[in-house]
Amino acid sequence: MPTEAEWEFAARGTDGRCYQWGNDPPRQSAPFRTNFGSVRCCGADGADGYVKTAPVGRFPAGASPFKIQDMAGNVWEWTSNRFPGQPHERAICGGGWGNNPYCLRVSCRHGNRPEYGLDLVGFRCAGDAL
Repeated sequence: MPTEAEWEFAARGTDGRCYQWGNDPPRQSAPFRTNFGSVRCCGADGADGYVKTAPVGRFPAGASPFKIQDMAGNVWEWTSNRFPGQPHERAICGGGWGNNPYCLRVSCRHGNRPEYGLDLVGFRCAGDAL
């Protein structure tokens, strides 16, 4: 799994953007940038065609500067870092299908215990560039 710093660099790139695709928050109208909850706050929303998780690659308009898809919304992504102040939790990034745009910002973090399974938390494999 990537570290928090690796995840953030892959999502943000070098230009300091707020979201993977730029600085404008996602919207609940076409073209959709990601699968997320309601704009007001925290609840499943099917406006994009998916009430919960969406298949990988369905939102190409939300790609990161490196053309990496699905780094915002859909599922929070585990990192290899511990969450600050919570020694039993790992940091997760990216927000999930039930979150509002605030949680989809590149800078947003949350802590989760590895033994807790949630349907809006997943992982991304990361490797060394060749």
